[in-house]
Amino acid sequence: DRLRYLIADAGVRVVVGAGADRLTRVAPVTVVEPTRGPTAAVAGSAPAGALAYVIYTSGSTGTPKPVGIPRDAVDHLLTAKVPRYRVERASRVAQFAPASFDVAVAEVVMALGAGATLVLPPDEALVPGPGTTDFLRRERITHLLIAPSVLAAVAPVELPDLRVLGIGGEALPAALAARWGAGDGGRVVLNGYGPTEVT
Repeated sequence: DRLRYLIADAGVRVVVGAGADRLTRVAPVTVVEPTRGPTAAVAGSAPAGALAYVIYTSGSTGTPKPVGIPRDAVDHLLTAKVPRYRVERASRVAQFAPASFDVAVAEVVMALGAGATLVLPPDEALVPGPGTTDFLRRERITHLLIAPSVLAAVAPVELPDLRVLGIGGEALPAALAARWGAGDGGRVVLNGYGPTEVT
C-alpha cells in the first residue's frame, strides 16, 4: 500500500533499478534494468532550481509527505559536508543507510562529491554486532554515518582506519561519543541531524 501510494503521489512512470520489476505488481510503471559498465555522460546540467530528488517522510505522524530537494541544495550539502567531514579522494565511505532514508543521500554526496570510494556493505554488516565490526575493519572504512542506538550495539574495538563518525537520527549520549571518539589517533565524532532539512 505504501509503495502504491508513493508511486501514485509522485507520478512515477519509469523506475530504474535491479529487481524493481516487483513494482509492476503494485503500480503501472515501466521498469528499466540498469546497465553495467561505463555509461555516456549527459551533456550539460540541470538548472539550479530543478529537482534532484524527492524523498518521503516515514509517515509516522500520518500519510507520508514528499519533500522535493533542488539540485542547488544538493550542491550546498556537498559544499558543507565534504570539508566538515574531512572526506578526501582516499576516503572510504560506508553506504550504511537504506536508500529510503535521507542519510543515504548524504553518504553518496560525501563520497562521490569528493571522488572517494562508496562501499556497499553485505547484509550481515547491517545487523549491529560482529558483522558490522568485521565489515568496517575488512573494508578499511574511514567514514561512517550511523544512529547512536546502532553504534551502541557495535563493540568499540580497534578500527584504525575509521577517522570520522557522523551520528544522527537520535540523541547522542555523551558516554557513547566519548567511547568512540577516544583513541585511534584522534577520531572525529560529529553530531549531525537532518540532511534533508539542512539542504
